Amino acid sequence: MTMPRTIPSAAAMCGASDGLRPSPAESRVFDTDDLDRLRHGVAAALQALGFVAGEGHVDPFVISGSRAAGPVHRLSVHVSLREEAQSIVRAEAELLDPDMCEPPVLRRFFEALSGAMYLTGHDV
Repeated sequence: MTMPRTIPSAAAMCGASDGLRPSPAESRVFDTDDLDRLRHGVAAALQALGFVAGEGHVDPFVISGSRAAGPVHRLSVHVSLREEAQSIVRAEAELLDPDMCEPPVLRRFFEALSGAMYLTGHDV
């Protein structure tokens, strides 16, 4: 079994002082392999946070949503199977101002997704 690459939390990246601050991103593992259910949950979570779903791809499943208000302009979400009966969801925020950081939007996205799925996402 291969272990997934550890991704720094958005809060850790927001404190970067080297001038090379990547977009805030977080990943969660969900105990399901039902990609259709996850796709619907991701769309519902984006909508609950005020994002309008835009471009998307089915295989692999990637969807982006944008909104006009707030420091986060775009939220991109990638869903893939991890191993038997598990899926990994990675969300990445695109900020309007690179000097701003908004880790709570990622936390709220995963809370909304967990609520829509009736499942808890586990930290990677």
